[in-house]
Amino acid sequence: MIHSLLLVSLLLSAGSCAKFLEEKSRTDQTLDDINDLATLHIALVGVYSRLQGCFATNAMALGELGTDITFTSKQGNATLPVDTYSITASTVPPTNYWKNHFTLIRDANIVLDKAEELMSTGVIPELDGKTILAEAHVLRAFAYFRLMEAFGELPLVKEHIEVIGRDEFTYSRSSINEVFHFIEQDLTSALDADVLGGKNSGRVKACLQKLGVPYRYSEYPGVKHNCWDTAFLEPDFLKWFFSHVRQKP
Repeated sequence: MIHSLLLVSLLLSAGSCAKFLEEKSRTDQTLDDINDLATLHIALVGVYSRLQGCFATNAMALGELGTDITFTSKQGNATLPVDTYSITASTVPPTNYWKNHFTLIRDANIVLDKAEELMSTGVIPELDGKTILAEAHVLRAFAYFRLMEAFGELPLVKEHIEVIGRDEFTYSRSSINEVFHFIEQDLTSALDADVLGGKNSGRVKACLQKLGVPYRYSEYPGVKHNCWDTAFLEPDFLKWFFSHVRQKP
């Protein structure tokens, strides 16, 4: 009797597990899942979440390895081939760097496509649509800029692709000038959306404050690229900067 009950219990568990495993992952949504402002916002948050992969272990050092700035100290370190200029197709850090950034680009393309569609059909308000478009354009530009720094010529993927590490290679590589122009177009599109300021002013600051991240936000009207010169001239900037020290775990 006990054996029979155990068998029935196992069969029921297997059935429920199978049903659970058939559920679609929330991180693997498709274009059809985005049909209103709420789901579009979720998709945009998903693009932001891809930044974690862009700043994952070893990602920050890739552009500095092989220089006098950063070097690999351990023989078994995964970044050693980068440091010694012996990269192959199986070298993990550059491969992950490529895939993580193109995953962000793929997801940003989904948001861009759906925001345009939902805005043009009146499903979402124009201001919300323009704001989301601007954010997605900036995120895509950011990813392409970092890829260009690391790899130079790149395939310019402007629409949704399925498999990262495969589908982007169906595109021919564009020159550095073409990639830079595309990045510039993305940033110009974000600026032309004219959603900066107003209710969106300081959104990053507010978010980081909620996360407990030390953050200082300043705007310098008329100041362009060398804005750090103006920032360092603020009387209390260095005092504020050095007041934040990361504690050892």
